[in-house]
Formats: sequence, structure tokens, C-alpha cells
Amino acid sequence: MQLPDGLPGTEPRAAQRRHLPTNATDCAAVTAMRADTGSAIEAISRITEAIGRTHDIQESISAAIEVQTDATRSIETSAEAAARSSADIARSVESVALAIETTVVHPTPGPWRPGRTGRDGLGTSGIRTGS
Repeated sequence: MQLPDGLPGTEPRAAQRRHLPTNATDCAAVTAMRADTGSAIEAISRITEAIGRTHDIQESISAAIEVQTDATRSIETSAEAAARSSADIARSVESVALAIETTVVHPTPGPWRPGRTGRDGLGTSGIRTGS
């Protein structure tokens, strides 16, 4: 069964799309849609700005972390060098102490040996060890 032309809902879809608002209700609906669209555009714009600010902050944080990492590596390198230098100093002091100990003149006859005390009771360091 075919409906007669001119009844609501019977016009072809292309004609329905071209339908312009003719009454106050249709005009109010279009005005409300436009207002809603404007509000949505404003909200999207604010969201885009917030994302941009967040991106800028993340870049700043990333740059700061990179600087901190470089500083930490530099400190680590300096600490390792200081530790090696400290070990070198300790070896040098030990060498000097050994050289002093082996060149001390002892009043006892015969070769000097570590831990041997002379007749006067002085030990290898020159401190009185006996009575």
C-alpha cells in the first residue's frame, strides 16, 4: 500500500534534510544546538590549552631531570677519583712509614729486624718498651 504524497514522513529523505525550521519550536531547537555547540567548542579550547600547559610542564621536568642526572654522574666520577686518590695517599704514607722504619739507626749490634729492641729498651719506633 502506498501513502498519498504530502503526509508527514512521506517525503523523500533528501527533501526531509532540506526542511527548514518553520515554527518557534524548531527555531528554539536550532538556537539551543548552536549554543551547545559554542559551549562545546569553548570547552574543547580550554582542554587544549590545559594539555598544552601540561606538555610544557612535562618538558621542563624532563629537562630538570636530565640536568640532575648529568650532575649526579659528575659527582659520581668525582667521588670515584677522590677514592682512588685517597688510596694512593694511603699507600704513599705507608711507604714513607716503612722507609722511616727501615732507616732508623738502632744502637744494638747486628742487623736490625722488625720488633727487635735495643739494649737501652727502645723499640723500633724509638719509644721505651721495657724497664
